[in-house]
Amino acid sequence: MQNKHCALTYYVYATSQILTEGTNYNLLSYFKNYVMKKTFILIGFILFANVLFGQSKVDSLVEAGVKRNDIGDFKAAIKLYEEALKIDSNSALANSEIAMTYMYINEFEKSIAHCDIVINQNDQYLVQAYVTKGSCLDCMGKTKESIAVLENGIEQFGNHYLLCYNLGLDYYKIKNYDKAIIAFQAAIKSKPDHAGSHMALGCVMADLNKKAQCFLCLNYFLLLEPNTLRSKAVYDLMQRQFFGNVKKKKDEAKQVNINVDSNHKNSDFLTFDLLISLMGASSSLKGHNDEIEDKSFIEFTTLFFRALGYEKKKGNSGFWWDFYVPFFYDLVKTEHMTTYCNSIRISLNDDADNWIKNHQDNLKSFIHWLLNR
Repeated sequence: MQNKHCALTYYVYATSQILTEGTNYNLLSYFKNYVMKKTFILIGFILFANVLFGQSKVDSLVEAGVKRNDIGDFKAAIKLYEEALKIDSNSALANSEIAMTYMYINEFEKSIAHCDIVINQNDQYLVQAYVTKGSCLDCMGKTKESIAVLENGIEQFGNHYLLCYNLGLDYYKIKNYDKAIIAFQAAIKSKPDHAGSHMALGCVMADLNKKAQCFLCLNYFLLLEPNTLRSKAVYDLMQRQFFGNVKKKKDEAKQVNINVDSNHKNSDFLTFDLLISLMGASSSLKGHNDEIEDKSFIEFTTLFFRALGYEKKKGNSGFWWDFYVPFFYDLVKTEHMTTYCNSIRISLNDDADNWIKNHQDNLKSFIHWLLNR
């Protein structure tokens, strides 16, 4: 790209000089200068064309490599990227793509070397390079170094969601939950529709036994991603929030115990944590120990969102109250709650799937509300 700019600059310079040439030369001198400058202009055109051709060829090879990479043919992808790098060894695009592919096949040192080329140029594809390098270091067991790389990236580019998300994963891995929460929340603020950040934040809250906050995160994830490979695991985790603190006595079929985490006594969400456990206890008494019944799930979720909305009106603020609660409270005030509760479970529950198939108008109306709220 730098060569391209140099060639173009020279061409503009040569053209401007011949157009502004003075008339105090004799004819022969003028003719010689004219021919010489015409030659330089021609050279400029040739250089410019070569750069354009080379760049086009690099882009074409990288594009072909990405297609091979996407279908898992990593060796073929690497060969194509290497061909591109023979044309332009400093191509930020080719270096960033080959770095990712090397990461996929666990060639972490090679991946980092290509990331460093991109980072040292300080031009394009820098976020991708920082994320890839950080991921490689983490996979090599160098999580603290990975954190340093990602934090350096955040210093340069601000809270880009991919940098924050991967930083959160690193902190989560070393069980620094406070910093993981901050990182995931920053990722969500940067890109609210990044489903992975909601899922990861929900996992942290589940580990901390903060049921209400976990329930909010996982609901939002399933709204964004109701029908993927991750959806089933997330839905199962959400269901476990109902039953985690509930223990049914063997000899007393109609008695259950609910354990309250003493660390959460001052939490704004303690009441809502208990509400979730009570729902699980009620379901357990009915013989449902793994999943809340469809009707009960819809009724509980409606009650839960409405109660949070009322509590928000008392002046509660902060990430949870300002991001999740307003959205779900707006939702519960519409006629779409049944559609919502079924739509987030379409790949996980046959009854929900059938309901959606038979109520396409309701789904369209719900989607219209989402897009226009």
